[in-house]
Amino acid sequence: MKPPDSPLPAGKGACAGIGRHGAASGAAAKSGGRLDRGLPCAGVRHNSRQAASLPALQDSKSAPSQACGSVPNHSESPAIPDLEVVDVSRRSPLKAWAHGYPFRTVRWHFHPEYEIHLVTSTSGRSFIGDYVGSFVPGNLVIVGPNLPHNWISDIARDEVVPRRSIVVQFSGQFIRDCMAVLPELGSIEPLLLKAARGIEAVQGADVEVKPIFDAMLDAEGVSRIGLFFQLLGKLQSIEFRCLASDRFTPQPDMYANQPLNRVIEHVTHSLGESITQAEMAEISGFTPSAFSRAFKAHTGMTFVRYVNRLRIDRACELLVNSSQSVADICYQVGFNNLSNFNRQFVDVKALSPSSFRRQHLDKAHARVSAPPSNQKASGIPWSEKGGHRALRFP
Repeated sequence: MKPPDSPLPAGKGACAGIGRHGAASGAAAKSGGRLDRGLPCAGVRHNSRQAASLPALQDSKSAPSQACGSVPNHSESPAIPDLEVVDVSRRSPLKAWAHGYPFRTVRWHFHPEYEIHLVTSTSGRSFIGDYVGSFVPGNLVIVGPNLPHNWISDIARDEVVPRRSIVVQFSGQFIRDCMAVLPELGSIEPLLLKAARGIEAVQGADVEVKPIFDAMLDAEGVSRIGLFFQLLGKLQSIEFRCLASDRFTPQPDMYANQPLNRVIEHVTHSLGESITQAEMAEISGFTPSAFSRAFKAHTGMTFVRYVNRLRIDRACELLVNSSQSVADICYQVGFNNLSNFNRQFVDVKALSPSSFRRQHLDKAHARVSAPPSNQKASGIPWSEKGGHRALRFP
């Protein structure tokens, strides 16, 4: 059986037998299972309509009316989760990154990729499908494809947290391709099937896997792939509990058909072409001025800034993983002149495209030339030989 591109249908019981329990955990357990600011008890599940009515929670900078920590209003009409574009491809099939709080992806959202999410700081509330609970630092959750989710930190409105979470995202196609070549990887299939409903690790499980998360942030290429499979191996030995009920069924087709999600999907597949705001307003059915306001409320940024951000992300992938010239990459990702590309790149990355590529090449050279700084975290046996790292086989 292959891991699904979408979560299991309701009633399949994928999470049976993995230590599932309904009691509140973490901070909520200490407070009798009741969350702050009038939210229901942790572990209490709502029906699908109630879960869908969770608002598209934006960060407090981009949507003051939905400030971080705001209470979902279940009396409102159901809100469709936002589509998050995860930049994975055949060239780079998995993504490991960290973000602070507030951040543009902190909202009620979904994506077709699997996600392994580790909270490294702050406490607050988590929303996974129709599950509402609480989290503390060390919270480790695996979310399956298209399952709506969000983590809201309880911090002061004007507080900024530099790093709140480390996230690893990967496509189901990547895992299936790997299983086809390496049948031994079939042992991770049960974990992926259970993730269709969202699964949370027992408290304290993060101690064993956090060094791998940290190492993946700096690793590239084969090193990152090796760490990823080491992470999956560790996760197999951890006890998890299911979060969303078996009654909750994600509806990605309905989510994607929402006008602004339809625009986001079109933009993602057309980055190398000319994309105008007027054309996207027509696709969405909004007037140009209404589209501008709605898109910023939906994504936390203007349409032009959003498109430029996606193009810069795609350019970074090409700068690291290809030998194409900066000029060729500029036009391939959709910019029509080099000076604007350089200016936008510096605005997002705080250095030029050439400097970005050189920095990554220097890091790659340093990893080859220097002894490993954390042999335990990498789990790979190395020995020194001739000033370079040589793989030592047992």
